[in-house]
This record gives sequence, C-alpha cells and structure tokens, in this order.
Amino acid sequence: MENSAEYKYFTTDKWNNLTIEQRKQLLMFVENRQAIKQNRCPIPIQFQKIDGFGSYSRNSQIYVLNEDLLKNNIKSTDYLTGKTEYEFNSFEALDTIIHEGYHREQHLLAMGDQRVMPHLTGYRRVKYREKVCENFLNYSTPNYNLKGRGLTSFPEYYLQPLEISVVMNTTSDLIFNDALYHDKEYQFFLNEKIDEEKKVRIEALRVYGPNYERILSELREIRGVRPYQASQIEHRYRDIERKYELDNRQSLRRR
Repeated sequence: MENSAEYKYFTTDKWNNLTIEQRKQLLMFVENRQAIKQNRCPIPIQFQKIDGFGSYSRNSQIYVLNEDLLKNNIKSTDYLTGKTEYEFNSFEALDTIIHEGYHREQHLLAMGDQRVMPHLTGYRRVKYREKVCENFLNYSTPNYNLKGRGLTSFPEYYLQPLEISVVMNTTSDLIFNDALYHDKEYQFFLNEKIDEEKKVRIEALRVYGPNYERILSELREIRGVRPYQASQIEHRYRDIERKYELDNRQSLRRR
C-alpha cells in the first residue's frame, strides 16, 4: 500500500500548480520509491517529443517519457455530444514511469541480477528468466515498426509476456495507491485503464480465436526469424477482423 503524501501532487488541482521542473522531480521521486521496492538503483528520466507515452532503453539504461505528459490536466466538453473529455497527463505520467520501471526490473533479471524479484527462486526463476529473455529477443511493437519485423496488432503487443506482467503489476500499484485512490478523477482514470485491458482481450479472442495466447506466442517466434512470413500471417488475421467489422455493420443496417 503506497500512502506517501507526495503522491497527492498528481491530483489535478495540485499538479496544475506545479512548475515543469517540479513535475519532473515528482516523477523522479516515484522512480526512487519504485527502485527501493524492487531492490535496484534508480535511473535517469529524459523527456522528449516521442510517439506514445514512454519507453525504457536497455542500451542507454534510461527512461524516455513523452514531454507532453508534463502538461496540465485538461477537462473539456464536446459541444456536439455534450460529453466531458479529460486529459489526465499527471496520471498517465505516473502510470508510465511505474510501467517502465517494471521493464527495468525485467531487464535486470535477464542480465542475472539476483537482487530483483527475490520472490522468484529455483526453477520458477529460471523459467521466468528464459521467458523474459525470449520475449526481449522477439519483442513486438504495435503496428509497423522500424526494426523490419512488419505489421503487429495491438493485442499481439499488449498480451506478450513482457507487457502483460508489467501491466498487471502497474495496475496493482495504481489501485493500491491509498494517497490517490479516493480522488474521483483518479478513479475515473483507473476504470478506463481496466476497461482497456478487457477490450484488448475481447479483440484478441475475436480475431485470433480461443487459442489466441498460443497463436500470438507463435507469431512472435516467427517474427524474430522470418518477419515477412509473420507479416503475411498477421495480414490474414487483419482480413478476418475487417470482414467481421463489415458483417457487423451490415447486420446493424438490417435491424
């Protein structure tokens, strides 16, 4: 249970009154807390204009976060629909630095650091380390990536072992943050995160079938050695999804 008072500065009224430098220091505070929890040393955070929220660089051993996450939280109304829309940059920044910190922990495990994940011992530690190393070698990024491994779906990215364990750990940390949990906007943000995970699993089930975990694992393995073949397979699954969506639209028009 995390109840440090500093976390309350992620709420909108406090975050929006911090300077950019104070927001950077707050995120470094979180990294320091997570590093203590994970039996590792903290590493630097850089802020750049990038696609996505952030990443962990195994080569440089730093975090790179999108500088847009340092902006104010924004609440606006869509005048056509009347729907309230939110940009919770503070909560996304918190989610991102915790998420990437767990990737740092995985990388240290892969490098043989015995201090991290002390709960994993013996055979369980060996097998999990093998799975982490394999996934680092055959890592899937969403959509087309510049490493030449071709088209990948969001479920393939989201449900690979490296990501799904990190998402589960991060969500747990966010839920058990007692300093923030009773904030209504934070609860709204959390519910959206949990719904997102459910939607990904539903999409994977719809497109890849009931054995989607095995199929996605095989796709990752193929992509590592035969990227063109993996892209052809992925295109076939995308055709299934497009056909499903077309049939669904036609069904709705007939009602």
